[in-house]
Amino acid sequence: MNPSVMNSPATHASGRWRPTLLALAALYLLLFGLFAQGFGSMVALWFGSENYAHAVLVPPLSLWLVWRQRQLLATMTPAPAPLASWLLFAVLALWLAGHLVAVNALVHFSLVAELILVVPALCGWAVARRLMFPLGFLFLAVPFGEFLYAPMMEATADFTVAALRATGIPVYREGLQFVIPSGNWSVVEACSGLRYFVASTMVGVLFAHLNFKSMPRRLVFVAVALVVPLVANWVRAYLIVMIGHLSSNRLAVGVDHLIYGWVFFGIVMFLMFAIGARFADAHWSDAPAPLDPAELASRAGATGLVQAGVLTAVVMALAGGTAFTLDASRSSATPRLAPWSEPLAWRNASGEGFGWSPQMPNPRDSDSAAFVGPQGQVVGLYLGYYRRQNDDHKLVSSWNQLIGSKDEAWARADTRTQSIDFAHGALPLERSELVARNASARRLIVWRSYWIDDQWVVNPVEAKWLTLRQRLLGRGDDGAMLILYADASTQGGADAALQSFVKDNLPLIERQLRRVRSDHQPQ
Repeated sequence: MNPSVMNSPATHASGRWRPTLLALAALYLLLFGLFAQGFGSMVALWFGSENYAHAVLVPPLSLWLVWRQRQLLATMTPAPAPLASWLLFAVLALWLAGHLVAVNALVHFSLVAELILVVPALCGWAVARRLMFPLGFLFLAVPFGEFLYAPMMEATADFTVAALRATGIPVYREGLQFVIPSGNWSVVEACSGLRYFVASTMVGVLFAHLNFKSMPRRLVFVAVALVVPLVANWVRAYLIVMIGHLSSNRLAVGVDHLIYGWVFFGIVMFLMFAIGARFADAHWSDAPAPLDPAELASRAGATGLVQAGVLTAVVMALAGGTAFTLDASRSSATPRLAPWSEPLAWRNASGEGFGWSPQMPNPRDSDSAAFVGPQGQVVGLYLGYYRRQNDDHKLVSSWNQLIGSKDEAWARADTRTQSIDFAHGALPLERSELVARNASARRLIVWRSYWIDDQWVVNPVEAKWLTLRQRLLGRGDDGAMLILYADASTQGGADAALQSFVKDNLPLIERQLRRVRSDHQPQ
Protein backbone atom coordinates (compact mmCIF):
# COMPACT_ATOMS: atom_id res chain seq x y z
CA MET A 1 0.00 0.00 0.00
CA ASN A 2 1.24 3.44 -0.88
CA PRO A 3 2.27 5.32 2.32
CA SER A 4 1.59 8.67 0.66
CA VAL A 5 -2.07 7.71 0.28
CA MET A 6 -2.33 6.62 3.90
CA ASN A 7 -0.92 9.91 5.13
CA SER A 8 -2.84 12.21 2.79
CA PRO A 9 -4.88 15.15 4.21
CA ALA A 10 -8.08 13.42 3.16
CA THR A 11 -7.10 10.35 5.20
CA HIS A 12 -6.34 12.47 8.26
CA ALA A 13 -9.66 14.34 7.86
CA SER A 14 -11.51 11.07 7.60
CA GLY A 15 -9.86 9.83 10.76
CA ARG A 16 -10.72 13.01 12.67
CA TRP A 17 -14.34 13.08 11.58
CA ARG A 18 -15.32 9.41 11.48
CA PRO A 19 -16.13 9.01 15.22
CA THR A 20 -17.98 12.33 15.29
CA LEU A 21 -20.07 11.49 12.21
CA LEU A 22 -20.95 8.11 13.69
CA ALA A 23 -21.98 9.80 16.94
CA LEU A 24 -24.02 12.38 15.01
CA ALA A 25 -25.83 9.63 13.11
CA ALA A 26 -26.56 7.74 16.34
CA LEU A 27 -27.93 10.83 18.12
CA TYR A 28 -30.06 11.85 15.15
CA LEU A 29 -31.52 8.35 15.01
CA LEU A 30 -32.29 8.61 18.72
CA LEU A 31 -33.80 12.07 18.23
CA PHE A 32 -36.04 10.96 15.35
CA GLY A 33 -37.03 7.84 17.26
CA LEU A 34 -37.94 9.56 20.53
CA PHE A 35 -39.77 12.44 18.88
CA ALA A 36 -41.19 10.70 15.82
CA GLN A 37 -44.68 12.01 16.51
CA GLY A 38 -43.52 15.63 16.44
CA PHE A 39 -41.45 15.23 13.29
CA GLY A 40 -44.28 13.27 11.69
CA SER A 41 -46.82 16.02 12.37
CA MET A 42 -44.46 18.57 10.78
CA VAL A 43 -44.03 16.47 7.63
CA ALA A 44 -47.79 15.88 7.50
CA LEU A 45 -48.33 19.65 7.37
CA TRP A 46 -45.82 19.98 4.53
CA PHE A 47 -47.85 17.61 2.39
CA GLY A 48 -51.29 18.40 3.81
CA SER A 49 -51.34 22.21 3.58
CA GLU A 50 -50.72 24.23 0.45
CA ASN A 51 -49.32 26.99 2.66
CA TYR A 52 -46.29 24.91 3.60
CA ALA A 53 -45.61 22.78 0.53
CA HIS A 54 -42.38 24.74 -0.05
CA ALA A 55 -40.99 23.55 3.30
CA VAL A 56 -40.26 20.09 1.90
CA LEU A 57 -37.37 21.71 0.00
CA VAL A 58 -35.72 23.19 3.09
CA PRO A 59 -33.94 20.09 4.50
CA PRO A 60 -32.32 19.09 1.17
CA LEU A 61 -31.32 22.71 0.54
CA SER A 62 -29.75 22.89 3.99
CA LEU A 63 -27.80 19.68 3.32
CA TRP A 64 -26.66 21.09 -0.01
CA LEU A 65 -25.41 24.25 1.73
CA VAL A 66 -23.45 22.09 4.18
CA TRP A 67 -22.06 19.97 1.34
CA ARG A 68 -20.69 23.12 -0.33
CA GLN A 69 -18.45 23.60 2.71
CA ARG A 70 -17.21 20.00 2.94
CA GLN A 71 -13.64 20.83 1.94
CA LEU A 72 -13.26 23.50 4.60
CA LEU A 73 -14.93 21.31 7.25
CA ALA A 74 -12.49 18.52 6.42
CA THR A 75 -9.62 20.77 7.56
CA MET A 76 -11.26 21.37 10.96
CA THR A 77 -11.07 19.15 14.01
CA PRO A 78 -14.35 18.45 15.84
CA ALA A 79 -14.26 19.70 19.44
CA PRO A 80 -17.39 18.69 21.43
CA ALA A 81 -19.02 21.48 23.44
CA PRO A 82 -20.88 20.05 26.46
CA LEU A 83 -22.51 23.44 27.06
CA ALA A 84 -24.66 22.86 23.96
CA SER A 85 -25.88 19.62 25.50
CA TRP A 86 -27.00 21.54 28.57
CA LEU A 87 -28.76 24.07 26.36
CA LEU A 88 -30.84 21.17 25.13
CA PHE A 89 -32.45 21.11 28.59
CA ALA A 90 -34.01 24.53 27.93
CA VAL A 91 -35.05 23.62 24.38
CA LEU A 92 -36.55 20.30 25.44
CA ALA A 93 -38.42 22.06 28.25
CA LEU A 94 -40.08 24.18 25.56
CA TRP A 95 -40.76 21.04 23.54
CA LEU A 96 -42.34 19.38 26.58
CA ALA A 97 -44.59 22.40 27.18
CA GLY A 98 -45.66 22.40 23.53
CA HIS A 99 -46.28 18.66 23.59
CA LEU A 100 -48.36 18.79 26.77
CA VAL A 101 -50.72 21.45 25.42
CA ALA A 102 -50.58 20.36 21.74
CA VAL A 103 -49.05 23.58 20.34
CA ASN A 104 -47.56 22.44 17.05
CA ALA A 105 -45.49 25.56 16.42
CA LEU A 106 -43.68 25.27 19.77
CA VAL A 107 -43.11 21.54 19.26
CA HIS A 108 -41.75 21.99 15.75
CA PHE A 109 -39.48 24.95 16.51
CA SER A 110 -38.08 23.07 19.52
CA LEU A 111 -37.39 19.94 17.46
CA VAL A 112 -35.54 21.95 14.82
CA ALA A 113 -33.54 23.68 17.57
CA GLU A 114 -32.62 20.23 18.89
CA LEU A 115 -31.36 19.20 15.45
CA ILE A 116 -29.19 22.30 15.38
CA LEU A 117 -27.80 22.04 18.92
CA VAL A 118 -26.60 18.49 18.37
CA VAL A 119 -24.01 19.92 15.93
CA PRO A 120 -22.14 22.14 18.42
CA ALA A 121 -22.61 19.51 21.14
CA LEU A 122 -20.58 16.99 19.15
CA CYS A 123 -18.63 19.13 16.66
CA GLY A 124 -17.98 22.30 18.63
CA TRP A 125 -18.87 25.97 18.34
CA ALA A 126 -16.27 26.67 15.63
CA VAL A 127 -17.93 24.14 13.29
CA ALA A 128 -21.39 25.41 14.23
CA ARG A 129 -20.39 28.99 13.39
CA ARG A 130 -19.21 27.85 9.96
CA LEU A 131 -22.60 26.17 9.44
CA MET A 132 -24.66 28.96 10.95
CA PHE A 133 -26.70 29.72 7.83
CA PRO A 134 -27.40 26.11 6.72
CA LEU A 135 -28.45 25.24 10.27
CA GLY A 136 -30.54 28.37 10.81
CA PHE A 137 -32.16 27.87 7.41
CA LEU A 138 -33.81 24.74 8.85
CA PHE A 139 -36.16 26.94 10.91
CA LEU A 140 -37.91 27.86 7.65
CA ALA A 141 -39.11 24.25 7.44
CA VAL A 142 -41.41 24.86 10.44
CA PRO A 143 -45.09 25.25 9.39
CA PHE A 144 -45.83 28.57 11.02
CA GLY A 145 -47.93 31.64 10.41
CA GLU A 146 -51.60 30.69 10.61
CA PHE A 147 -52.08 33.33 13.31
CA LEU A 148 -51.52 35.86 10.49
CA TYR A 149 -54.68 34.81 8.67
CA ALA A 150 -56.99 37.31 10.39
CA PRO A 151 -54.82 40.47 10.06
CA MET A 152 -53.78 39.57 6.50
CA MET A 153 -57.39 38.99 5.44
CA GLU A 154 -58.38 42.29 7.04
CA ALA A 155 -55.56 44.11 5.22
CA THR A 156 -56.55 42.52 1.90
CA ALA A 157 -60.15 43.62 2.37
CA ASP A 158 -59.07 47.16 3.35
CA PHE A 159 -56.90 47.58 0.26
CA THR A 160 -59.42 46.03 -2.14
CA VAL A 161 -62.30 48.17 -0.93
CA ALA A 162 -60.18 51.35 -0.95
CA ALA A 163 -58.92 50.59 -4.48
CA LEU A 164 -62.45 49.90 -5.75
CA ARG A 165 -63.72 53.17 -4.33
CA ALA A 166 -60.73 55.02 -5.80
CA THR A 167 -61.68 53.49 -9.16
CA GLY A 168 -65.18 54.91 -8.82
CA ILE A 169 -67.01 51.70 -7.96
CA PRO A 170 -69.45 52.01 -5.03
CA VAL A 171 -68.83 49.45 -2.29
CA TYR A 172 -70.81 48.38 0.76
CA ARG A 173 -68.61 46.53 3.23
CA GLU A 174 -69.42 44.54 6.33
CA GLY A 175 -66.50 42.75 7.93
CA LEU A 176 -64.75 40.71 5.25
CA GLN A 177 -67.77 40.80 2.94
CA PHE A 178 -68.42 43.56 0.44
CA VAL A 179 -70.98 44.24 -2.26
CA ILE A 180 -70.45 46.07 -5.57
CA PRO A 181 -73.07 46.63 -8.31
CA SER A 182 -72.06 43.46 -10.18
CA GLY A 183 -72.18 41.08 -7.21
CA ASN A 184 -71.01 40.00 -3.77
CA TRP A 185 -67.43 39.23 -2.81
CA SER A 186 -65.74 38.02 0.35
CA VAL A 187 -62.18 37.68 1.55
CA VAL A 188 -61.47 34.11 2.70
CA GLU A 189 -58.30 32.42 3.95
CA ALA A 190 -57.08 31.70 0.42
CA CYS A 191 -57.19 35.47 -0.23
CA SER A 192 -54.97 36.30 2.75
CA GLY A 193 -51.76 35.76 0.78
CA LEU A 194 -50.19 33.66 3.54
CA ARG A 195 -49.00 30.98 1.11
CA TYR A 196 -47.25 33.60 -1.04
CA PHE A 197 -45.75 35.26 2.03
CA VAL A 198 -44.15 32.17 3.58
CA ALA A 199 -42.88 30.82 0.24
CA SER A 200 -41.37 34.20 -0.69
CA THR A 201 -39.69 34.41 2.72
CA MET A 202 -37.92 31.08 2.23
CA VAL A 203 -36.78 31.83 -1.32
CA GLY A 204 -35.83 35.41 -0.45
CA VAL A 205 -33.62 34.37 2.47
CA LEU A 206 -31.80 31.82 0.31
CA PHE A 207 -31.40 34.26 -2.59
CA ALA A 208 -30.01 36.97 -0.28
CA HIS A 209 -27.45 34.57 1.20
CA LEU A 210 -26.23 33.35 -2.18
CA ASN A 211 -26.11 36.72 -3.95
CA PHE A 212 -25.15 39.41 -1.42
CA LYS A 213 -22.01 39.67 0.64
CA SER A 214 -22.85 42.39 3.15
CA MET A 215 -25.39 41.78 5.89
CA PRO A 216 -27.20 45.13 5.36
CA ARG A 217 -27.86 44.30 1.69
CA ARG A 218 -29.07 40.85 2.65
CA LEU A 219 -31.46 42.28 5.22
CA VAL A 220 -32.79 44.84 2.74
CA PHE A 221 -33.54 42.13 0.18
CA VAL A 222 -35.21 39.90 2.77
CA ALA A 223 -37.36 42.87 3.83
CA VAL A 224 -38.34 43.37 0.19
CA ALA A 225 -39.15 39.66 -0.08
CA LEU A 226 -41.48 40.07 2.90
CA VAL A 227 -43.25 43.21 1.71
CA VAL A 228 -43.62 42.47 -2.01
CA PRO A 229 -45.87 39.39 -1.66
CA LEU A 230 -48.14 41.29 0.73
CA VAL A 231 -48.62 44.20 -1.65
CA ALA A 232 -48.79 41.87 -4.66
CA ASN A 233 -51.57 39.90 -2.98
CA TRP A 234 -53.56 43.10 -2.36
CA VAL A 235 -53.19 44.13 -6.00
CA ARG A 236 -54.05 40.59 -7.10
CA ALA A 237 -57.29 40.64 -5.06
CA TYR A 238 -58.27 44.01 -6.51
CA LEU A 239 -57.55 42.93 -10.09
CA ILE A 240 -59.57 39.73 -9.67
CA VAL A 241 -62.58 41.69 -8.44
CA MET A 242 -62.16 44.15 -11.33
CA ILE A 243 -61.89 41.35 -13.91
CA GLY A 244 -65.04 39.78 -12.49
CA HIS A 245 -66.84 43.13 -12.44
CA LEU A 246 -65.90 44.12 -16.00
CA SER A 247 -66.71 40.65 -17.40
CA SER A 248 -70.08 40.43 -15.64
CA ASN A 249 -68.61 37.67 -13.46
CA ARG A 250 -67.74 35.41 -16.40
CA LEU A 251 -64.01 35.61 -15.63
CA ALA A 252 -61.94 35.44 -12.43
CA VAL A 253 -64.42 33.22 -10.63
CA GLY A 254 -64.03 29.57 -9.70
CA VAL A 255 -60.86 27.78 -10.80
CA ASP A 256 -59.55 30.58 -13.01
CA HIS A 257 -59.71 32.84 -9.94
CA LEU A 258 -56.86 30.78 -8.47
CA ILE A 259 -55.04 30.47 -11.81
CA TYR A 260 -54.95 34.24 -12.29
CA GLY A 261 -53.68 34.60 -8.72
CA TRP A 262 -50.76 32.22 -9.16
CA VAL A 263 -49.83 33.59 -12.59
CA PHE A 264 -49.78 37.13 -11.22
CA PHE A 265 -47.77 36.08 -8.18
CA GLY A 266 -45.29 34.19 -10.38
CA ILE A 267 -44.72 37.25 -12.55
CA VAL A 268 -44.18 39.49 -9.51
CA MET A 269 -41.70 37.06 -7.94
CA PHE A 270 -39.79 36.72 -11.21
CA LEU A 271 -39.46 40.50 -11.49
CA MET A 272 -38.37 40.80 -7.86
CA PHE A 273 -35.57 38.25 -8.24
CA ALA A 274 -34.56 39.62 -11.65
CA ILE A 275 -34.12 43.07 -10.14
CA GLY A 276 -32.31 41.59 -7.14
CA ALA A 277 -29.90 39.76 -9.46
CA ARG A 278 -28.93 43.05 -11.09
CA PHE A 279 -27.76 44.38 -7.73
CA ALA A 280 -26.03 41.18 -6.65
CA ASP A 281 -22.41 41.54 -5.56
CA ALA A 282 -20.15 40.83 -8.52
CA HIS A 283 -18.02 37.69 -8.23
CA TRP A 284 -19.54 37.03 -4.81
CA SER A 285 -19.70 33.46 -3.63
CA ASP A 286 -20.90 32.15 -0.29
CA ALA A 287 -17.81 29.95 -0.17
CA PRO A 288 -16.43 30.05 3.39
CA ALA A 289 -13.55 32.29 4.32
CA PRO A 290 -10.24 30.72 5.37
CA LEU A 291 -10.01 29.37 8.88
CA ASP A 292 -8.24 31.29 11.59
CA PRO A 293 -5.57 29.56 13.69
CA ALA A 294 -7.90 29.15 16.69
CA GLU A 295 -10.34 27.12 14.62
CA LEU A 296 -7.57 24.94 13.22
CA ALA A 297 -6.00 24.39 16.60
CA SER A 298 -9.11 23.05 18.36
CA ARG A 299 -8.70 19.49 19.59
CA ALA A 300 -10.82 17.02 21.48
CA GLY A 301 -10.19 13.45 22.43
CA ALA A 302 -12.49 10.45 22.39
CA THR A 303 -13.39 11.06 26.03
CA GLY A 304 -14.90 14.48 25.27
CA LEU A 305 -16.92 13.07 22.39
CA VAL A 306 -18.30 10.24 24.51
CA GLN A 307 -19.18 12.60 27.35
CA ALA A 308 -20.99 15.03 25.05
CA GLY A 309 -22.81 12.22 23.26
CA VAL A 310 -23.94 10.50 26.44
CA LEU A 311 -25.06 13.78 28.03
CA THR A 312 -27.06 14.70 24.93
CA ALA A 313 -28.68 11.25 24.78
CA VAL A 314 -29.59 11.39 28.49
CA VAL A 315 -31.20 14.82 28.08
CA MET A 316 -33.29 13.56 25.15
CA ALA A 317 -34.30 10.40 27.02
CA LEU A 318 -35.33 12.38 30.11
CA ALA A 319 -37.58 14.66 28.05
CA GLY A 320 -39.14 11.74 26.20
CA GLY A 321 -39.64 9.79 29.43
CA THR A 322 -41.24 12.77 31.20
CA ALA A 323 -43.68 13.26 28.33
CA PHE A 324 -44.55 9.55 28.33
CA THR A 325 -45.19 9.57 32.09
CA LEU A 326 -47.43 12.64 31.97
CA ASP A 327 -49.32 11.25 28.95
CA ALA A 328 -49.91 8.02 30.84
CA SER A 329 -51.42 9.96 33.77
CA ARG A 330 -54.36 11.10 31.65
CA SER A 331 -57.63 9.25 31.86
CA SER A 332 -58.21 6.84 28.98
CA ALA A 333 -61.99 6.81 29.47
CA THR A 334 -64.20 8.54 26.92
CA PRO A 335 -66.16 11.41 28.53
CA ARG A 336 -69.95 11.41 28.24
CA LEU A 337 -71.88 14.68 28.41
CA ALA A 338 -75.35 13.17 28.08
CA PRO A 339 -77.62 12.47 29.75
CA TRP A 340 -77.45 15.64 31.79
CA SER A 341 -77.15 15.00 35.52
CA GLU A 342 -79.80 17.68 36.13
CA PRO A 343 -82.01 19.66 33.73
CA LEU A 344 -81.25 23.26 32.86
CA ALA A 345 -83.50 26.03 34.11
CA TRP A 346 -84.86 26.68 30.61
CA ARG A 347 -87.16 24.33 28.70
CA ASN A 348 -85.58 22.14 26.04
CA ALA A 349 -86.89 23.09 22.59
CA SER A 350 -86.13 20.06 20.46
CA GLY A 351 -88.06 21.39 17.47
CA GLU A 352 -86.22 24.70 17.26
CA GLY A 353 -83.50 25.13 14.62
CA PHE A 354 -81.05 27.84 13.65
CA GLY A 355 -79.75 26.47 10.35
CA TRP A 356 -76.21 26.77 11.68
CA SER A 357 -73.78 24.77 13.78
CA PRO A 358 -70.13 25.47 14.68
CA GLN A 359 -67.31 23.68 12.86
CA MET A 360 -65.63 21.88 15.76
CA PRO A 361 -63.94 18.68 14.53
CA ASN A 362 -63.07 15.82 16.84
CA PRO A 363 -64.14 16.65 20.38
CA ARG A 364 -64.21 13.56 22.59
CA ASP A 365 -67.92 14.24 23.13
CA SER A 366 -70.33 17.06 22.31
CA ASP A 367 -73.93 18.10 22.90
CA SER A 368 -76.16 20.54 21.01
CA ALA A 369 -79.60 21.74 21.99
CA ALA A 370 -81.96 24.70 21.89
CA PHE A 371 -83.70 26.13 24.97
CA VAL A 372 -86.70 28.40 25.47
CA GLY A 373 -86.66 30.98 28.26
CA PRO A 374 -89.45 32.40 30.42
CA GLN A 375 -90.15 35.22 27.92
CA GLY A 376 -90.13 32.86 24.95
CA GLN A 377 -86.59 33.73 23.86
CA VAL A 378 -84.71 30.89 22.16
CA VAL A 379 -81.01 30.21 22.73
CA GLY A 380 -78.88 27.53 21.09
CA LEU A 381 -76.15 25.71 22.99
CA TYR A 382 -73.11 23.75 21.83
CA LEU A 383 -70.83 22.06 24.34
CA GLY A 384 -67.67 20.28 23.20
CA TYR A 385 -65.61 18.24 25.66
CA TYR A 386 -61.91 17.43 25.15
CA ARG A 387 -59.66 14.86 26.83
CA ARG A 388 -56.33 13.25 25.85
CA GLN A 389 -55.66 16.24 23.63
CA ASN A 390 -53.36 15.85 20.64
CA ASP A 391 -53.02 17.20 17.10
CA ASP A 392 -56.39 15.74 16.09
CA HIS A 393 -58.32 16.36 19.32
CA LYS A 394 -57.56 19.69 20.96
CA LEU A 395 -59.63 22.40 22.54
CA VAL A 396 -57.70 25.46 21.34
CA SER A 397 -57.03 25.03 17.64
CA SER A 398 -57.26 27.01 14.43
CA TRP A 399 -59.38 24.15 13.10
CA ASN A 400 -62.14 24.95 15.62
CA GLN A 401 -64.16 27.62 13.86
CA LEU A 402 -67.63 29.09 13.98
CA ILE A 403 -67.76 28.88 10.19
CA GLY A 404 -65.42 27.18 7.76
CA SER A 405 -63.28 29.18 5.37
CA LYS A 406 -65.36 27.88 2.44
CA ASP A 407 -68.76 28.12 4.09
CA GLU A 408 -71.30 29.12 1.44
CA ALA A 409 -74.19 29.67 3.86
CA TRP A 410 -72.74 32.02 6.51
CA ALA A 411 -70.17 34.80 6.80
CA ARG A 412 -68.66 36.49 9.84
CA ALA A 413 -69.40 40.21 10.13
CA ASP A 414 -67.86 41.13 13.47
CA THR A 415 -65.87 39.66 16.38
CA ARG A 416 -64.86 41.15 19.73
CA THR A 417 -64.21 40.07 23.31
CA GLN A 418 -66.19 41.06 26.38
CA SER A 419 -67.14 39.77 29.84
CA ILE A 420 -70.55 39.06 31.39
CA ASP A 421 -71.00 39.28 35.16
CA PHE A 422 -73.48 37.03 36.96
CA ALA A 423 -74.15 35.97 40.52
CA HIS A 424 -71.40 33.35 40.65
CA GLY A 425 -68.65 35.27 38.86
CA ALA A 426 -67.86 36.43 35.35
CA LEU A 427 -67.90 34.80 31.93
CA PRO A 428 -65.24 36.18 29.54
CA LEU A 429 -66.29 35.50 25.99
CA GLU A 430 -65.72 36.13 22.32
CA ARG A 431 -68.77 37.71 20.70
CA SER A 432 -69.27 37.20 16.97
CA GLU A 433 -71.95 38.23 14.53
CA LEU A 434 -72.75 35.86 11.66
CA VAL A 435 -74.72 36.83 8.56
CA ALA A 436 -76.52 34.43 6.23
CA ARG A 437 -75.34 34.70 2.63
CA ASN A 438 -78.84 34.16 1.21
CA ALA A 439 -81.45 36.81 0.54
CA SER A 440 -82.79 36.65 4.11
CA ALA A 441 -79.51 38.10 5.48
CA ARG A 442 -80.40 36.47 8.80
CA ARG A 443 -78.06 37.31 11.66
CA LEU A 444 -76.90 35.26 14.62
CA ILE A 445 -75.12 36.53 17.73
CA VAL A 446 -72.65 33.92 18.99
CA TRP A 447 -70.83 33.77 22.33
CA ARG A 448 -67.85 31.45 22.84
CA SER A 449 -65.68 30.65 25.90
CA TYR A 450 -63.26 27.93 27.13
CA TRP A 451 -63.64 26.02 30.42
CA ILE A 452 -60.30 24.75 31.79
CA ASP A 453 -59.45 23.72 35.35
CA ASP A 454 -62.69 25.30 36.69
CA GLN A 455 -61.97 28.63 35.00
CA TRP A 456 -63.60 30.38 32.05
CA VAL A 457 -61.16 32.07 29.66
CA VAL A 458 -61.33 33.45 26.16
CA ASN A 459 -57.67 34.22 25.41
CA PRO A 460 -56.06 31.22 23.62
CA VAL A 461 -52.66 31.84 25.27
CA GLU A 462 -54.25 31.88 28.73
CA ALA A 463 -56.18 28.72 27.83
CA LYS A 464 -52.96 26.94 26.85
CA TRP A 465 -51.24 28.08 30.04
CA LEU A 466 -54.07 26.73 32.22
CA THR A 467 -53.93 23.43 30.34
CA LEU A 468 -50.16 23.22 30.87
CA ARG A 469 -50.49 23.96 34.59
CA GLN A 470 -53.24 21.37 34.89
CA ARG A 471 -51.09 18.73 33.19
CA LEU A 472 -47.95 19.45 35.19
CA LEU A 473 -49.98 19.07 38.38
CA GLY A 474 -51.12 15.65 37.22
CA ARG A 475 -54.77 16.61 36.78
CA GLY A 476 -55.09 15.54 33.16
CA ASP A 477 -55.97 17.83 30.28
CA ASP A 478 -59.79 17.93 30.34
CA GLY A 479 -61.37 21.09 28.92
CA ALA A 480 -64.56 22.22 27.24
CA MET A 481 -65.82 24.80 24.78
CA LEU A 482 -69.14 26.51 25.39
CA ILE A 483 -70.91 28.20 22.48
CA LEU A 484 -74.23 30.02 22.90
CA TYR A 485 -76.15 31.67 20.09
CA ALA A 486 -79.40 33.47 19.40
CA ASP A 487 -81.13 35.10 16.45
CA ALA A 488 -80.45 38.83 16.25
CA SER A 489 -84.18 39.40 15.70
CA THR A 490 -85.03 37.90 19.12
CA GLN A 491 -87.47 40.10 21.01
CA GLY A 492 -85.52 42.22 23.48
CA GLY A 493 -82.25 41.54 21.64
CA ALA A 494 -80.05 38.50 21.22
CA ASP A 495 -77.44 39.67 23.73
CA ALA A 496 -80.10 40.14 26.41
CA ALA A 497 -81.43 36.63 25.76
CA LEU A 498 -77.93 35.14 25.93
CA GLN A 499 -77.14 37.03 29.14
CA SER A 500 -80.36 35.81 30.73
CA PHE A 501 -79.51 32.22 29.75
CA VAL A 502 -76.04 32.54 31.30
CA LYS A 503 -77.37 33.86 34.61
CA ASP A 504 -79.98 31.10 34.86
CA ASN A 505 -77.98 28.13 33.57
CA LEU A 506 -74.21 28.61 33.76
CA PRO A 507 -73.84 27.19 37.31
CA LEU A 508 -75.72 24.08 36.16
CA ILE A 509 -73.46 23.75 33.11
CA GLU A 510 -70.38 24.06 35.32
CA ARG A 511 -71.66 21.30 37.61
CA GLN A 512 -72.22 19.08 34.58
CA LEU A 513 -68.66 19.69 33.37
CA ARG A 514 -67.18 18.96 36.80
CA ARG A 515 -69.20 15.74 36.98
CA VAL A 516 -67.88 14.56 33.62
CA ARG A 517 -64.32 15.34 34.68
CA SER A 518 -64.61 13.68 38.11
CA ASP A 519 -66.16 10.50 36.69
CA HIS A 520 -62.73 9.52 35.40
CA GLN A 521 -60.35 11.78 37.29
CA PRO A 522 -56.68 10.78 36.78
CA GLN A 523 -55.26 8.97 39.81
